[in-house]
Formats: sequence, structure tokens, C-alpha cells
Amino acid sequence: MRSSARRTEIESVIRDQYADEPVLFRTGPHWVSQDLTLGLAGVVLAMSALAFFVEDKLWPLVLLPTAPLVVKLVIDLPRYWRFETILTSRRLFINVGLLRDVYHTVLTRHIRSVEVRQNVIGKALGFGRVTVVLRGTSPDGVVHSGIYVLDYVRRPRELGDAILRVLETLPET
Repeated sequence: MRSSARRTEIESVIRDQYADEPVLFRTGPHWVSQDLTLGLAGVVLAMSALAFFVEDKLWPLVLLPTAPLVVKLVIDLPRYWRFETILTSRRLFINVGLLRDVYHTVLTRHIRSVEVRQNVIGKALGFGRVTVVLRGTSPDGVVHSGIYVLDYVRRPRELGDAILRVLETLPET
């Protein structure tokens, strides 16, 4: 429910402020971005079952992997829940945040290059890293540049291709 409410909120922002820009592509984090969290949770569950069914004296050992699991959950899980990338015909929206949504809006004309990287596992499971290099001039004439690195993105090749298709339609400047 939370995800659909957030999606409706994002769509209403785009519809209200950028009504003339159709959404061309949307993606978010891949479930594998939580592989260590899921692995630690599995270890905690396995050790808990072992302590419950086999030996009562093993309960202190259950606490060993619990600390890194809690740290990992506190740091990474909010990022996983609150991350989405939306491409319209003129803008790239990167939505992140824990307690509130923070929208990074990039004009596609400021995108200089897009790099997609996937290892073998990423190709097999459909995730990867998308790096977007930016360089543009603000209305007051100041030149800005930067890099957005989106890790563990679902369908990274499709996102990169969609950005490149938008860049091809931009007029030459």
C-alpha cells in the first residue's frame, strides 16, 4: 500500500507540474540490493531454529549475527524502500528519502553520458549500476557538473537505452 501511495504521489507531481512530459521509463531498486540483509536474516533464523529445537544453550550465539543485521537494516533498507527513478521526455527524476521524499530533477539536456555496468550475476538477475554524468548551465550562467550513481537498479540496460533515446531526440545546441 505504501508503495502504491508513493507512486500515486510521484505521478501527481509529474502530472501537475510537468503535464506535457509523458513518463517514458520507471524503475527502482532490485531485490538483490538486500542480499546481505537477507543472508544475515537467514542465518539468524537458522540459528534461532537450532537453538529452539536442538540446544537451549545456543541462544547467546543467535545474537552474534543480529547486530550486523540490525545495522544493515537501519542503513540500507530505507534506501531500498524509498528509491525510484522516473524518466520523462525532458527530465530524469531520482526520488530518494526515508522520512520524506527528496526529488532530484535533472534536465535531460544536461546529461552528457550514461554508463551501464552489470556483472554476470547482474545480467542473470536483471540488476546493475547506472552512472549518469551531468554538465549544464543554470539560468544565471553558472556551469554545474556532477555524477549520479544508481546502484542495484532493476532493468539498468533499459534505463540507459531509454535515456539515450531521449538524448537522440534533443535538438542540437
